[in-house]
Amino acid sequence: MQISLTRPAAPAQTSGIDQTDTTVLKRTKQWQQHQLDLLAADVPPGAARQQENLRLASVAIEQGLQAVVITDAERRILRVNPAFTRTTGYAPEEVIGQPLRILQSGRHDAAFYRAMRKSIRETGHWQGEIWDRKKTGEAYPTWLSVSAVRDGQGEIAHYVSSSFDLSRQKADAARIERLAFYDPLTALPNRTLLRDRLKQALADAQRDERRLGILFMNLDEFKAINDALGQGVGDQALIEVARRFQIVLQGEEMLARVGGDEFVISGAADAAAAIHIAERLHRALAEPIAANGHIFSIGVSIGIALYPEDGVTVEDLLRRADIAMYRAKASGCGHLLYQSQMSEGLAERMQIAKNLSRALNAGELELYYQPKINLATGSLSGAEALLRWNDPERGWVSPAEFIPVAEARGMMGALGKWVLRDACRQMAVWQRAGLRFPGRLAVNLAAQQLEEADIADSVQAIVRAAGLTPACLELELTESGLMENVERAIAIMQTLKAAGFTLSIDDFGTGYSSLAYLKRLPADTLKIDIAFVRDMLKGRHDYIIVTTIIRMARNLGLKVVAEGVEDAAQAKALLELGCDEAQGYYFGHPEPAVAFAQHWL
Repeated sequence: MQISLTRPAAPAQTSGIDQTDTTVLKRTKQWQQHQLDLLAADVPPGAARQQENLRLASVAIEQGLQAVVITDAERRILRVNPAFTRTTGYAPEEVIGQPLRILQSGRHDAAFYRAMRKSIRETGHWQGEIWDRKKTGEAYPTWLSVSAVRDGQGEIAHYVSSSFDLSRQKADAARIERLAFYDPLTALPNRTLLRDRLKQALADAQRDERRLGILFMNLDEFKAINDALGQGVGDQALIEVARRFQIVLQGEEMLARVGGDEFVISGAADAAAAIHIAERLHRALAEPIAANGHIFSIGVSIGIALYPEDGVTVEDLLRRADIAMYRAKASGCGHLLYQSQMSEGLAERMQIAKNLSRALNAGELELYYQPKINLATGSLSGAEALLRWNDPERGWVSPAEFIPVAEARGMMGALGKWVLRDACRQMAVWQRAGLRFPGRLAVNLAAQQLEEADIADSVQAIVRAAGLTPACLELELTESGLMENVERAIAIMQTLKAAGFTLSIDDFGTGYSSLAYLKRLPADTLKIDIAFVRDMLKGRHDYIIVTTIIRMARNLGLKVVAEGVEDAAQAKALLELGCDEAQGYYFGHPEPAVAFAQHWL
């Protein structure tokens, strides 16, 4: 049975709202009763069930958390609910009878509203993000849904709008963007923002066929000063160094802090310009630094790499500038241009790549499994499959050593498929043995895999070939990998999500180019990067980042997993903050399949 809305229901109750005008209050209550009488008149005699439905609909509007506005066909406000009053500050009697445009913020042009009205006429509804205005005049963002209600002749008789305030979500997003892209100590761009801007600078240099210089800086003897005088003095010194460096910047030169006492400047036009920048930086530190009552001198070692002769990617240029910096520090010469002979480790990396290729084909790779724990219950809630390599020649090779080599050599696609196949094979073995695996097994999808034309089909085919369903698996995708081609990543994720996989954004907080994309990514879980979890109880900024990520995930309806939990205090703090799951050495180290099954299944 359909509930008629051809006449408005009662306006919002005034309980809990300051009201001194008793005459207005009395008239409002009389109007409410009159509207209820009108609604009841629409119900055929004896239709008790229909009357009950009308009553329930009115209660749902009155008690709902979303702000509701009902207007007539001319968009005059007929009814609002208490949530509307709480959000906007307008009492019902202040807006009833008024045109809906009194809520407009002035941030949208006429074309915006024409498009909205056109959609409602043609489809019967519209939804989207819009800026409205509160009683105070403050503009605020809201997610608005508008539906048209037609009468018996098919004509629009009323409009029903529901909305919820996005202010807190927007504030959380802005806060985490500041924390994610700017160094909290010096307020300089951090490594993530630097990489984004360098990518654009390289694209511009390539288009214009010009060179680009990058300077990588490390302060001399800073660790000794920090250890001897304390972190407070060290922090003040870093702030002062950053200030002096910024003073000597010119034109489009950009300064970023990428590590403890490491800075990067981009924007040099050529080798001569880069050397001039280096000389300016040295002069900036010529005078002693005063911090917390201590006076001392700090020097800086600088390595310079140039596009295109020293590299054509951000990673290559930063790495080679870093190599030149260490040579400059070792020689004590202040600054050096990168030279190819400085890359003495190149032969070793080539050997790693050769051995890794052999290991992939010879079955020398192995998966280890690390448990995920439900923080509320302490029970196993899943596991992550992690790649391990015991090379016959070199012994155990750390993933931190061979994964960058695999990325540089374009091997991540093949490695990723091997990991997925072996993880599915092992899951099938456990199932056939009658072992119960709670939750899902998490497997990583590398950024290079997202570049493959048929990756979504390939993943599903591997799972089917193992006799499994997507419901067994969680696919983890790193932030940085998603942002390399975000539109393509969204399309792939939508396909995988529709197939039944759970999707997780790994290393969250370290690689987002814009949090505006987060609401478009069909993810189920945010995984807080170990870099924030490790020091969350030691550093205020890391704790704030963890807290903000958890709150933001909650607002978006996403589950949160923390990685790198190493002690009970971290686990307790994460649980109190509302984190769902965690993994790390405190709960269990990664183990081979047999050992994992014995301990956990």
